[in-house]
Amino acid sequence: MRHSFVYGALCALGVMIAAIPAKAVVGTTDGSCSGGPITVSIFNSSDTGISSISCVFDVDKITVNETWGSAAAGFLQFNGLDQDVFYILRKNITNNSGVDFTSITNELLDPTDPTFADNSHDGDDAVPIPAFIPSGFGTSNNRDGLDFAQGATATSAPVVPRTSDVFAINTADELLVRDFLDFSDGTIGMGVTGYIEYGLRDRNGIGDADCTGPNNLTGCINDGFLVAQRPNENTIPVPAPGGLLIFGLGLAGLSVLRRKKFA
Repeated sequence: MRHSFVYGALCALGVMIAAIPAKAVVGTTDGSCSGGPITVSIFNSSDTGISSISCVFDVDKITVNETWGSAAAGFLQFNGLDQDVFYILRKNITNNSGVDFTSITNELLDPTDPTFADNSHDGDDAVPIPAFIPSGFGTSNNRDGLDFAQGATATSAPVVPRTSDVFAINTADELLVRDFLDFSDGTIGMGVTGYIEYGLRDRNGIGDADCTGPNNLTGCINDGFLVAQRPNENTIPVPAPGGLLIFGLGLAGLSVLRRKKFA
């Protein structure tokens, strides 16, 4: 009877342990970390504001702990995202740069060099390519399948938040030629850690008909894309052509009203 009781207790304990969700906590050699097929690494580590990273991969949530040694632009490279999965990307930013971060922009950059991937869609990228973008990459336009999961809704997929414990304002420019987020109205002081969180999706990721694995560079058109981060840029998003038209019509209307008022 005693043996049966002990055996039953051990079985129950095994079931309880199996029911605990698994988390892959992955260390880093300062430059990269992996969880399953996904790899996150510091791109061009000799010329970046990010000095080291570590990661936690928890199902569809990717947490990257970043330590910044300067206020220069920092680039993270992502490989191995599954097709059309709404990932949540959380970045815990530790500021050891020597200056306060009063804003931080985040922008998706996809490969343009034919040695990386098919680049037939890149004619829709921003022209000229902004000077901060590394060679071999361009802005993320509406045809490349890479985005901040802005299409997520309560009915189509889990709603992906855009939040921060530091920055109160989030400005987005993701209509045509780029995927851009600007977190502002807050401060990550020297020696302080703050987080930002948003969605990430690759519609042409692993599992797509033309993308059979992380090393299939001709079919996985976005594999190896970058997330560019720039502190204290105060960048004004580029308005879409329609927005410029509406803005112009608004100015014209205002001019007419002024002429009528003072006629």
